[in-house]
Order: sequence, then structure tokens, then C-alpha cells
Amino acid sequence: ALLDLLRARDKKIATISRPSNFDKDDTINPENDHDEIQELEQELIQRLSTLNYSVRRRGLFNNDLSRAVSFYSHAVERGGGTKSPVDGLAASGGERGEGKKRKRNKGSGGGSSGAGGGSGLAAASFGIFLESHHNANNNTGDNSVMASSGEKKLSEGLVVTVICRILGVTVGRRRGKKKEKSEDEGGQGPVGSGTTQHFSAESCRQKQRQPSLPLICIALNILSSLCDHAKDGVSATIFGDSSCASVEAEMMASIGVNVLDALSDNIFEYFHALMNEKDPTLCRNSKDGLFGSLKACSSIVSLLETRLSRAEKTIKNLKEVVWIIINNSNHLNQISIESKGIQKAATSLLAILPLTGNSENTPPNKIWTQSIRDGLKLMEWAIHDFFPMPRADGSSKKDEDTRVKEEAKSHPDLWNRHQKWVSIAKEATSANDDELDLGNDPTDDHRSRSLLSRIQSLCSYLHCLLVMEGYPIHRHSAFANSAVIQQIPLDMLLNTSEQLLSFPLAAEAKYRATKSRLRSSPVHGGLISPHAAMTISASMRMSGHTLFDVSVESCKGGSGILGRAHRVVGMSVANLVSSCSLGVVSVVDGKLMRGVGGNNAVRMGWLRGSIPLRIQSIRSFQAVALSLGSGVVSSNGTVKSISRALVLLGGCLLEQILGEDAEKDGLSLVGGGLDEEWGTLGDRAELAETASTALAACIAAFGGLTPNDVRATIDSITHSCLSSLYVHGDSSIFVYSNAKKSILQLGMNCVCVPWGDGGRSTIDGIVRSVCTMLRNDPDMSVATVALSTLCAFDALVTPRSPPILVPVRDTMADNSASINRGLSASEMMRGIND
Repeated sequence: ALLDLLRARDKKIATISRPSNFDKDDTINPENDHDEIQELEQELIQRLSTLNYSVRRRGLFNNDLSRAVSFYSHAVERGGGTKSPVDGLAASGGERGEGKKRKRNKGSGGGSSGAGGGSGLAAASFGIFLESHHNANNNTGDNSVMASSGEKKLSEGLVVTVICRILGVTVGRRRGKKKEKSEDEGGQGPVGSGTTQHFSAESCRQKQRQPSLPLICIALNILSSLCDHAKDGVSATIFGDSSCASVEAEMMASIGVNVLDALSDNIFEYFHALMNEKDPTLCRNSKDGLFGSLKACSSIVSLLETRLSRAEKTIKNLKEVVWIIINNSNHLNQISIESKGIQKAATSLLAILPLTGNSENTPPNKIWTQSIRDGLKLMEWAIHDFFPMPRADGSSKKDEDTRVKEEAKSHPDLWNRHQKWVSIAKEATSANDDELDLGNDPTDDHRSRSLLSRIQSLCSYLHCLLVMEGYPIHRHSAFANSAVIQQIPLDMLLNTSEQLLSFPLAAEAKYRATKSRLRSSPVHGGLISPHAAMTISASMRMSGHTLFDVSVESCKGGSGILGRAHRVVGMSVANLVSSCSLGVVSVVDGKLMRGVGGNNAVRMGWLRGSIPLRIQSIRSFQAVALSLGSGVVSSNGTVKSISRALVLLGGCLLEQILGEDAEKDGLSLVGGGLDEEWGTLGDRAELAETASTALAACIAAFGGLTPNDVRATIDSITHSCLSSLYVHGDSSIFVYSNAKKSILQLGMNCVCVPWGDGGRSTIDGIVRSVCTMLRNDPDMSVATVALSTLCAFDALVTPRSPPILVPVRDTMADNSASINRGLSASEMMRGIND
């Protein structure tokens, strides 16, 4: 039925798209035909939406094992093979395509398997019939083939055929698609005028047959749901067999390359339309199509993995298209703030491409490691070209230039990609580049935003690589072994993180050292001015925190991070000190000062007042503490820094909880006034939540190894905060439930974790009193945490609870027999699926 609707729609479009038909047939009415086309598309959308819901939950075969085996058996017979269905399913489900190189089997009619893995059956064997590229461009389809193949045994294959027809998936040679060179050509638009030549006469004719965007989006959703269901079900579980998912994976393997080719072209066309379209409605439609196409490509690559190792040209074209989007991320941000989702989808797709391997049989983990190195080099080159910063090793600017030139020679392709982005970032500058550093350049802000957007995109790319976002489960376990973790360039990650974290200090130093009339001119050897560097410094530091956190978390428990514990702890504590208020730092360091003008006493006072940066610094320290474990508080090289950081965390919490009362009493310290902080009341509540959560995590991780004097300070701060909550529960900071829940968790951890001398905390009384008060809190989440804490108290003081017997009267009308006998998880899941 879906295929008949789609063919009827194509027939209507073909009729009205030929002007000669109007002269031959007077009954043709274009307006009526357009209405009929819209009705057909609406019916298709409704049916495909129902199909998408079914595929997402139960797959293409509705979790019917007998149907999957029968379908696969018939596909093997059509393909002329002798492999039994059981053997074929075992091969497709267990083999991941990482063994010896395999020859690609050429398909007939429906295209080749395109993957080089699994059973190697052609698409036509599964009942998937793709149009040739020539027929698609000339409005002639393979309807004769379709009509002779519409049998019930291939109904699932015909459903996939409909999806491919909607997305424009074809087989055969493609000519005139030169999108990888569009960035180098001059002209209109951020991607160059070369993109306009991409739309040839064939593309225009094909565009007339293109379905509406809602229809394309639902087809993309079905494609992603099918790939995700096949990927999640390739291993047998207690909830079902893996055979259905294996057949679905084989079907996708037969058309994977063709689908990626079509989606690559669609991504480029959507992106070109988005960059050049002025109509808000059309821009929104292009965003939806671009986002859906990127997600569908990620789902296909994560499913097929090394089955795409032979499709190097397809993967290369896809990678080039994604890099075009990333290179123009600043232009996307200027179009709409909603483009962040597109950038995230693009970086996720780029990070998942190492799973495909290559024809040289290079393991994906090596390609994954090299991708991390390439991303770090691109980030270092961007900072070096736009705002040169002094290195930690004390090397001069000349030495840095020599090092960059040597790296460019050893990585020509990567350097070429960097130069493409630089040309895009500089294209909005004035025509006379020699005058850039002679006065106030009006495009300085554009270049600084381009640098910031580049750093944020590369940080997102590295984050997706390190956390292996979208990777199959077996890849997580394979990459988690010590051999792969040791291959992570941790020193490069820490160097780049340190460079980003110190960017505000370098920007302010350059700003103060430059004369006021030259502060809007680009620095020597760079492309942005000190003033522009100051405007993006806070965001650059946030990117540094993101990269630092994921670097530490990805090596959690590994020998690599433990060997660099002193450096990692030093970086996290230094960032925390530079973000805390001057009053807290003064008290912790024993240099209490009163009556001195706050931000004039210490440089970077504007940075200390940023609550978001302080929150991120606390989270970075928490990541370091959890990654390194309790060993850092038992080592002489790190115990002092850790102790200082723990007291600073307590000071941040105390300052937010009791800061208002202290200011009313005139007890505010130097630079510690809440009026000098950048942030709303909600930001302050989030800061209190973050500080108390980090303290609770550190107490649980360090246990009794925490020094007694530090533990006494933490218990005292916790007691004061809980007392304030108990007495002044209606104060402004406790309006937010997250602040109350985090403080309860901190108190519970203090009670449960003993001191180093074996003693227990003495704050159990105030914790129980607060929990008793909050068990009736209007917020259900707060009441739940309070009741959970009371249960933990009862478990600590009661060795064994007495049994509870509740007499009940059984009735004939009781329908809860299944509940009384109990249900296992597998039984419940089978009932849900049935």
C-alpha cells in the first residue's frame, strides 16, 4: 500500500511537470493535481508515522522470529546462495567484519551489498529495489520490476524500498557532484559560489520529484529507528532473540553505501539552502532535513561499522560534507541559535566515522586515536594563528612558528583543512589585509566569533570521540581495555586544556600591555585584537573545562592519569582558586583582609565574579577527585592541594547559604560580596548544589583518608548549612529543591563515612531533624530524598527489623493473582512485547 501511494504521487508529479501533456490532454488541471499530491503525501505521512512507532519498539519484523527466518531463507534463495538461514543469521549476528579482507559481491538490479561483510546478499535479494541514477534523473522508474516483485514474502523489503525512494537513494554512477571543492571557490555565500554549480540540470529535474520535507523527515526517522533497533538487538538478551535484528542489519548492509551517498548529497543541498535562504519557514525546513540526515548517517555508520571499510570514497565524501558544516559553524550561529543542534549532530557523525576502518585493514581503535590527535592539532593551530599564546615550556614565538611549519609538512591534508577554515573565517574582513593592524577593524568581532565557534566545535568533536557517543556497546568494552586507554594522547589533551584554561589570563595580560588606541587592532602575528580576545575569554575557558573534564574522565582508573596526578590536581586546584571569591580564598589561605577595595587588590577580579565559571571549576575538581580516587589524599605531593580545594568547596557553599545574613551584619570579606557576582538567584542555587554535591562525592571517594582537620571543617560547614535550612527554610536559596536535596545528600554522606580515627560524625541529630521536617515537603523529590535518608538512619541503628504481618481478607473478586504470585523481569517484558 505504501508503494502504491508513492507511485501514484510520482505519477501525478510526472504528469504536471511536463508542459507537453497540457496540449495533448485538456482534462489535466494543475491545481487539482497539486491538491491530490498533498492528499497522497498526508496519507503517506500518517502511515509512515505509525510504522515508525512500530519499528522503533519492535523492529521491522515485529519481533517475529519465524517471519525473520522465512524472509532470510527466501532472500538466500533469490540470491542464488546455498547458505542455510541459521548459518546466515549466525554469520551476520556474530561477525563484525574485522577479520580478513573480503571481496565485495556485486548485486543485480538493486545494487551491491556495499559493505563487504555479513552474508553479502544483494539488495534485490531482500526485495529492496533501487532506481538507477539515470532513471531517477529522467523521471523514469523501475516500475516494471516493482510490479513483478510485489509478493508477500518480500513485504519488509518493499517497505525499505519506499523509504529509499523517498530519500532519493539510487544506484549507478554520479557525475557533476563536486562539493568537496566548493570551499575553495570564491563567490557568494559562506561556502563559496562553487556550490551553485552543484545544482545541475539533472539536479533540478530530480528536485521536481522530491517529496515534501515532512515526508522526508519521517522517512529519516524510520531509517534511524530501523538502524538503532538492529544495532541494539544484535546480541541475544533475556528479552528476545537476536535473529530479527541480524536480518535487519543484513538488509541495511545491502544498501548502506547507496543510502550514505544519497544522504551525503542531501546534507550538502540542505546546508546550501540554509546558508542562502532568507525565508524563515524554508530555513526551518532546511534545518529539520539537515539534522535528520546527519542523525540517519550516524545510525547507519554505527550499525555497519567495518562493513563500510571498502567504501572509502563514500566515507571520504561524507566526511568532507561534515567538515564544510563545521567550518561554517560561525555562519550557522549567526543564522539561528537553534543551529547548535546541527553542529552537535555534525560532530557526532564525524566522531563515529573511525568505526568504518579503511581498506588497509587498520583497526578502528588506531583511527580513533589518530582522530583525537588531529582534532587537538587543529585546535592548537587555530589558537596559534588567531591569538598566539606563550607556551608552558617557555618556547619563543619563532620556535612555535617552526614547530607549526614542521607539523604542517608532516600532515598536509590536515593543514589543508585548517587553511580552508582560516580562509572562511577571514573572508568577511576588509579587502586590504595590510591595514588590519593599523586601526579599529570593524570585522574584528567576526574573527573572534569564528575562533570561538571553531574551538567549541572541535571541543564537541573531541568530547564525542572520548566518550564514544553513539558507539555500539561492544566497542565501548573493546576500547575500555588498558591497551587502548594508554594510546590516548593524554599529554596533548592536558596541554591544549591548559592553553584554553589560561586564555583569559593571556588575554588580560595582552590587553594591559597594549596601548589603549591599539587594543582594537590585531595582535602581532595574530588575527584578533586584545579587546576581542577579552570578550571571548570566558567562553574559551568554559571550552577548556569541557576538554579537561572529558580527558580526565576518559582515563578514569587508568595508569595514564595516575602517573600525571600531580599535574592534573594542580591544574584543577589552580582553576578553582582563580574562580572563587577573593574573600573565600583569603580565609582559606590565612590572609584575611578587610576594608580594601575588592577587585583592585587582585587581577582577574572579573573572572572571580563569574558564577558559571565557578560552577564549572568545581565540577572539574570533582571529576579529578573521582578519577584519581583516595590515593591523592594519601600522597605527600597532592594532599595539601586536595585539602585546600576541599576547604574552598566548603567556603563556596557557606558563602552562598549564609552570605545574605553575613552581608546584613556587615561581615562580608574582601571581594566576597554577593553583589559583585555575575549570576541570578538560580545560578547561586546551582552553585550551592554543585559545591555540596562535589563535597559529598569527595567524602565518599576519600573515606577515612581525609585529614581530620579538613573533615572537621566540612562537618562544621555542613552543620551550619543544615541549621540554616532548619531554622530559615524559607530563605531565598532554599526555594530551589535541588539545593535542599544536595545538602541532604552531603549530610547523609558525613554521617555514613567515618573519620580517619574511626569515629563517626556528630551531625546526625541535625540531619535527622531536617529530614523529619522535609518528609512533608511540597516538592515530591525533596520528600523522597528525606524519606530515603531516614531509611538509611534506621538501617544504621537497627541490626534487623521485625517482620510485619498485615492480615487481609481474600475475596473472589480479587484480580491481583499475578501480583500476588510475583513477576520476573523477563516475564513482564515478554508480556509487554506480546
